[in-house]
Amino acid sequence: MLPISFKCFISILNLVFLKNLVKVLFTKSIQVILKLIILKVQTSIKMATPNKLIHEESPYLKQHAYNPVDWHPWSNETLELAKELQKPLLISIGYAACHWCHVMEKETFEDTDTAYYMNKNFINVKVDREEHPDVDRVYMNALKLMTNSGGWPLNIFAMPDGTPFHGCTYLPNETWKSNIQKLADIYYNEKEKIQLYTGQILNALRLFDLTEKVETSCIDIRLIRMANKEWSKKWDSEMGGTKGAPKFMMPSELNYLLNFAILEKNDEIKTHVFNTLTKIAQGGIFDVVAGGFSRYSVDEKWHVPHFEKMLYDNAQLLSLYSKAYRHSKNDYFKTIIDKTVHYLLKDFKNEQHLFYASYDADSLNNEKTQEEGAYYCWTKNELIELLGNEFPLFQEVFNINAAGYWEDDKYVLFRTKTWEELATSLHLEKNDLEKRIQICLTILESERSNRPKPALDHKIITSWNGLMISALVETYLALQYDQLLDLAILSANSVLKHLTSSENKLYHTLNYSKKIPGYLEDYAAIIDAFLKLYEVTGDFKWLNEAKFLVNICLDEFYEEETGMFYFTSKNQPAIISRGVERTDDVIPSSNSMMAQNLFKLASLTSSEIYRKYALTMTINIFSDARTHPQMYSNWLDLSLKTDSDTYEIVIIGKNAKDVYLQFTENYYPNHVYALSTSPSDSLIFKNRFQEGKTLIYVCKNNVCQLPHETVAEALNEINN
Repeated sequence: MLPISFKCFISILNLVFLKNLVKVLFTKSIQVILKLIILKVQTSIKMATPNKLIHEESPYLKQHAYNPVDWHPWSNETLELAKELQKPLLISIGYAACHWCHVMEKETFEDTDTAYYMNKNFINVKVDREEHPDVDRVYMNALKLMTNSGGWPLNIFAMPDGTPFHGCTYLPNETWKSNIQKLADIYYNEKEKIQLYTGQILNALRLFDLTEKVETSCIDIRLIRMANKEWSKKWDSEMGGTKGAPKFMMPSELNYLLNFAILEKNDEIKTHVFNTLTKIAQGGIFDVVAGGFSRYSVDEKWHVPHFEKMLYDNAQLLSLYSKAYRHSKNDYFKTIIDKTVHYLLKDFKNEQHLFYASYDADSLNNEKTQEEGAYYCWTKNELIELLGNEFPLFQEVFNINAAGYWEDDKYVLFRTKTWEELATSLHLEKNDLEKRIQICLTILESERSNRPKPALDHKIITSWNGLMISALVETYLALQYDQLLDLAILSANSVLKHLTSSENKLYHTLNYSKKIPGYLEDYAAIIDAFLKLYEVTGDFKWLNEAKFLVNICLDEFYEEETGMFYFTSKNQPAIISRGVERTDDVIPSSNSMMAQNLFKLASLTSSEIYRKYALTMTINIFSDARTHPQMYSNWLDLSLKTDSDTYEIVIIGKNAKDVYLQFTENYYPNHVYALSTSPSDSLIFKNRFQEGKTLIYVCKNNVCQLPHETVAEALNEINN
């Protein structure tokens, strides 16, 4: 329905005619009215002609290409246009798998009346946060300052130069429409009030980047223990993770706690980690039918997820479960690893051996409308029809009852008992039970393949591919499937081929029309992946590539005064500030990843310069980390390594790779490995090769003891 009907339009013209059409029609006031009416009518018709987002490669931006909103992509040209016209910016930031982003598009950005007011008063900018994490980071910080909350869609109202003055997340359309009219009125009529406020916002945003360089080390294992003890009060002893809802899996936190528990022999923390991993895998947040994890759970039981699947979650969880399996030898963890890696290789990998970004939460239901979770959920009648005589067993295992009910007659599959508990209560052998259930799941997977799949965001993000390459290495160590290591090498070579410039610098995404330079997160994740490949293969190519990228970071991102790295290169234009990412979130901060890389590189190259960089960064953060451990888990992990014994395990000789695999059957978080099958002039191997022998040197801070010829002897030295 048009905002102004044609009947109303004719009535206005008739009224003008009666008052003296010839005299009045060409007056300035009527010309203005007519222009506004024409503009509103044009906006109200959803034209076949798309807006400027049609030329973008991002699936998220293309989703908005036919909105009546006159969207612009984020670019220098867009910012210059806002300055030229002196119109405020309305910056809307989201991502393809974001459920509430889709809701707001449908309710608000497809509404012609709302689009009219947006186009009239603002330069409207759509941003894919995964393409521009620098933009997202700055404006998310601004939103948290202004509202003490955050989330997506992230909507920011800013001055023509990009300085924010208001922000919000999802709003219902009528509320949104009212707000944008009020904000436009304030901007055009009381701009001085906004200018005063933006000055305060700018000063506060710059404080986010401040880091004081600490000259004296305050890292102490006793303080780390105290921090964990205080943190543990927030843990959910029954369901794992942190108390309350929503529940995020937070692999960085669990990785640190696993490492701490192993090194400190802390069974209480180890129990918490393993319980969390078990409850996550039993919950609806894990796709028991085909594998893979959703982004988070809306409840405290890990039961009902937001159904989008992100590469970064799945990659990190694959690494985490692999480490947990190597330490615990828990076969259930191995099952989760197997299923998840199979899913990722099937649904996320492209022909270049790189990995896509995400799958949407929404898909078409039986009524051919988009619905969250439609692809993953089941009605009771569907399950009865598909599973037949096995339905009663399946019902008992996956809670097709009040506990497993979600909404609209749909169930999200999840377990509340272990396989052992179920086998006992059902009077079945555990192996028989698992086989029967697997047959049921295979039937459901086959049936589900006939459903419309959720939309795929086919973006290739460099940093997330770095996480995935690392995950493939960790999974190879857990399962020892050679094809996983082969794929990790293929993926890493593909990064070098497709995601680097002519100067061998990283791009942020594989985008053929718009080359976005790599951010610190891209370099940090790829360096970590290359160092892992060097450890597992002994191929100096990966060590040299890692060192090359580290040198780029030191040249273009490092800030000598604070001893930290900026998020953006000195060659990239800054949005308000270049940003210093310190706190760990679902993904560890780029600075904590770089510090870990530098610490490992120091061990592999005997370089005290790298070690000094890493220690400076860790000391800078430690005071905050011990006060807020959940925000600095990856920093605490490095603090733990710097304050306890870290061993360089140097393996040289014909059978070095076999010996390495014997070592890594178990997970040792404080081991760094260097292996070579032949003589080498590298400092860590020099003069250590003996023909006919494979020798193991146990070293600390590059000081090595006499060599051993068996893994048992080397471990005995470490443990004693």
